[in-house]
Amino acid sequence: MFYNLTMGNSGYQNILDLMGQGIYSKDQLYDLVYRVFPDYSPNSCLWVIGELVSRHEITSIGYGLFRKRILETFQTELSAKNKKILELSKQGFPYSSLCIYQTSWIDNLLSMPGGPDATILEIDKENTFSLYYSLHHKFGRNVMVEPKEHDLEMYFENSSIIVKKLFSKSPVNKDGSLRLEKYVVDLLADRTIKHFYYGVDLEPILIGMLQKYECNYSTLLTYSKRRKVEEEVRQILRQSLPDSLIQILDKNTEGVSIL
Repeated sequence: MFYNLTMGNSGYQNILDLMGQGIYSKDQLYDLVYRVFPDYSPNSCLWVIGELVSRHEITSIGYGLFRKRILETFQTELSAKNKKILELSKQGFPYSSLCIYQTSWIDNLLSMPGGPDATILEIDKENTFSLYYSLHHKFGRNVMVEPKEHDLEMYFENSSIIVKKLFSKSPVNKDGSLRLEKYVVDLLADRTIKHFYYGVDLEPILIGMLQKYECNYSTLLTYSKRRKVEEEVRQILRQSLPDSLIQILDKNTEGVSIL
């Protein structure tokens, strides 16, 4: 039987109080939960951990590493148009992984009004052109697919929709929204974004994001390796995180070293 773990439950709060500002392995966190709920079975203790994660009270910062949430949760807000685009894409491709983001988010980070206005919609490779044809039928010539530098220079117009392949194992949410780990890496690796913001120093923005929002650093490094910007991400992490956290991550993330 599970206890009713509500926000006002003293046992639930006791777990968070005991965690303090520490970083825990899964086994250490399990032991802490068991101290608070000694009558719980192993599965019940794991359920409690899952509840804490789902409530955003604790967060996974790497392989098997947890801490109490001390930073903000990264969230993005789509425009009404892009909500419609995402919904239409989900209806047409219900079994595909999708991810959508808009360049206006980058403009806001840069405090650079009037930047390129584009929607970037990613889908698994085998459906890239099918999605392009579907959106082209609905939205006309303002839809591009896997554009190269020349295409962007010659044919890009504001409010364009750019359809691209979604890299396998990309860190995205089930609803198609962007996770911080993907956003950070794509700002460094994506050729479309690099075209739009050529010559702009994005590093201070990335450092600020990693200092402001919770992040799974193992996921970040794994994805950065797939996108071939691992060293750039490591350098940014060295500038973003306190030395004490870097040392813990370096020791405990199953061979994924930040140092």
